[in-house]
Amino acid sequence: THEAAFESLERCYRRLRQWHDLINAYDRHINATLDRQKKIDLYGATAKVYAEELSDTERAIDAYLNIVDIEDTNIAALEALAKLYEKQSDAAKSIDYMTRVADLTADGKQRVEMYYRIGKQLDEKLGDRVQAQERFEMALDLDPAHLPTLASLRVIAIDAADWDRAARYLDQEQMSTEAPRTRARLLVELGKLRDEMLGEHDLAVQAYELALQADGDNEDAALPLVNEYAGTQQWTKAEPLAEMLAKNKPS
Repeated sequence: THEAAFESLERCYRRLRQWHDLINAYDRHINATLDRQKKIDLYGATAKVYAEELSDTERAIDAYLNIVDIEDTNIAALEALAKLYEKQSDAAKSIDYMTRVADLTADGKQRVEMYYRIGKQLDEKLGDRVQAQERFEMALDLDPAHLPTLASLRVIAIDAADWDRAARYLDQEQMSTEAPRTRARLLVELGKLRDEMLGEHDLAVQAYELALQADGDNEDAALPLVNEYAGTQQWTKAEPLAEMLAKNKPS
């Protein structure tokens, strides 16, 4: 039961990268110690060796489950289990553990991430878009600027031909996006949706203009604006855009 001897032996095996010997040392150490936290730490170290060094997902899961048996509120172990079950494409178990993390954590960002990932699993693995949308909305309630959630909700709205809601998510997404080119791309998509699906031509023009302000080389924004300005005889606005398009046109 000599604690220092176990720890020194474990350090040696880690340096030698003798993973199976290291795991055996961890097992002996776990059986020898009466310290509850020490057992949790050793099971965690065992799980990492199985997951990261030996690519043995099943045994990594077993090690994390041993932690949860000792402490069922251990957020780190619950989140690790969610990721490992996700890796195994076991969506139901992954969702169960992510839900437990979301319920337990005091970290707002972690809760947002859990709701987003639960939504993705429900949508992509289980095909339950009603429940997926509910989880995405829960994430958005906590963080209205969470871009992956906004993108997922936009896709669901477009697939459902709910153009008002899709436009709302797109607008929210572009306002929360800092990268100029990405913001311009979203604004172009918003302009097309408003023009073609909602019949909101003036708002579409406004979106294209904002896209061009964000990215002056965006041809997808420049082209509809050239047509708009030419049609309304705003030649001073149309001319520089037409020149830019002509310059960039392949010879």
